[in-house]
Amino acid sequence: MTVKAPPPEKVKQVKIGGILYRVEYIERLLNQEKAVKLNGHILYNPCLIMVESENDEQMQKITVLHEILHGILTHAGIEDDFEKQVEILAYGLFGVIQDNPDLMDWIRGPGGGQP
Repeated sequence: MTVKAPPPEKVKQVKIGGILYRVEYIERLLNQEKAVKLNGHILYNPCLIMVESENDEQMQKITVLHEILHGILTHAGIEDDFEKQVEILAYGLFGVIQDNPDLMDWIRGPGGGQP
């Protein structure tokens, strides 16, 4: 497994539930048993989201959303396996964000979301 530095335009960190997660783009991302190729994976300690670097950019964005949703559910104490629901929500959110560019500006509000 080789860690690649992300290009400047890719997200390098995200905050989930007040916790800052590093985002790394990894070539040939595999599960712990090294038997299954993954698009992404979240590790809660050391606060890391890993994304398959060889996927196209659109898939990487969906994967980051997917892992963020896992993080939100875990931080809320929901430990059940909701993989299908997380997948549906990640694709759905990606579509909404892409199709409604003014939406994120409106949600952030004046000052770009800064208090």
